[in-house]
Amino acid sequence: MIKLLDFIEKGKSFLENINSQNTSNITNSKSKYCENCGQLLNKNLFCPNCNKTVKPEIKNNNYKQFMKEYATTIVLWLYNKPKKLYKNNEVPLYFQSECGIFNISLFLKELIANDYLKKASKEEIIELLKVNELKNILKNNNLPTTGNKSNLIARILNNNISIPIYKEIDNYYVMSSKGNDFYNSHLEYVELHRHQQYQITPKEYYEIKTNINNPNYKFNDYVWNIFQKRNLEYETNKNYNQLYFNYLNMAQVCDEDNKFNISVNLYLKCLIYELCGIFLQEDIKWCKQKIISKSKIIEYASQTNKINQNNIKGFLNGKDCFNKDEVFNIYNSIPFNWKLCSLKTIEDLVTELLENSMIDIEEYNQKIVHEQVINLKKIL
Repeated sequence: MIKLLDFIEKGKSFLENINSQNTSNITNSKSKYCENCGQLLNKNLFCPNCNKTVKPEIKNNNYKQFMKEYATTIVLWLYNKPKKLYKNNEVPLYFQSECGIFNISLFLKELIANDYLKKASKEEIIELLKVNELKNILKNNNLPTTGNKSNLIARILNNNISIPIYKEIDNYYVMSSKGNDFYNSHLEYVELHRHQQYQITPKEYYEIKTNINNPNYKFNDYVWNIFQKRNLEYETNKNYNQLYFNYLNMAQVCDEDNKFNISVNLYLKCLIYELCGIFLQEDIKWCKQKIISKSKIIEYASQTNKINQNNIKGFLNGKDCFNKDEVFNIYNSIPFNWKLCSLKTIEDLVTELLENSMIDIEEYNQKIVHEQVINLKKIL
C-alpha cells in the first residue's frame, strides 16, 4: 500500500512538472524575448546569449511611445503662451479621450521635471495683456500711452511698474527652449488635433504612418492615404453619406497643398452627388420597405436638398484647372442606384458657373428641387 501511494504521489509530481513546463513555455512564447538578440528568456528574464538580465520585448511599445509623444506635443501646444497649471478637474475632455492623459497634474509635473515647461517670466506674462489694459496701467501711473504694444510693454518694464497679474507669477508656466525644440519636431500631431473634422484618431494615424514609413511624407500625405482607404471601405459597404464627407475632406487637403487641379474635381463630385440625391438613398430604401411614407421623403427633399455653397466656392477656386469632360465621367460613375437630377441640368449649371460665377443660385435651387421631386415620385 505504501509503495502504491508513493507511486501515485510521484505520478502527481511528474504531471505537475510537465504542466509547469508547458505553462512556462506558453508564457515565454507570448512576449518574454530579449530585445537585443531575440533569445528566449528564462523565468528570471535572464538572457544566456547576452549573459545578463534584460527587459522582455513588449508588444505595442512603439505605440505607447507614440502616444506619450502625442500627448506631450498637445500639452506643450497649449503652453505656447504662459498659462496656469491645469488641475485634474479643469481639463478639456480630449485630454483623456484623445491623448490618454488621466492625471494632468502628474503629467505636468513630469514635463516640468524634464525641462519641457518652465516658470514664466514677467516679460512673458505681460504679453498676455491687451493693449487697452496696458494703456490703463500706464495712465494710472502718469506715463505716456502712445505707441504699439511692444512700446507699451517696454515702458512698463523700464519703469518697474507692478501689475496685478504679477501676484500670481509663480503659478504661470510656459514652454521652455527644450520643450519648443520637441514641439517643433512633432508639429504633425498638432495638425492632427486641429483637424477634428477628419475624424482621424491618433491610433489610426500611427498605424498608417508605421505601415508606410516614408521619411519624405508630411502630415497631409498620411491623411490622404487614410482617406483613400476609407473610400474603398465606404463604397464596399455602400455608406454613401460618409463617402460624400470623405471626398469633401480630401478636397480640403488638396486646397491646403494648393492642388486645385485635384480639389476642383472633388468639389464637383460632391456637388453632383448631392444634386443626384446622395442624402436620400437611405430614405428611399426605407420607403420601399414601408418604414417611412412617400410624403415624408418628398417633403424632406423639397425643403433640404439645396446646392451647397461651399462646394460651389471650392469648385470656382479651381475652375481654371477644370476639364468639362469630368461632369460626364463623374455622373456616370455615381455608385448609388437613383439619380434625382439629370446630366443636362448639371451640365447647364456647371457651364453657367464657368461663364458667370455670379449666377442666381436660388433660381437653380428651385429648378433642381422641382426636378428631384418629380424623379422621386417616379422612383417611389
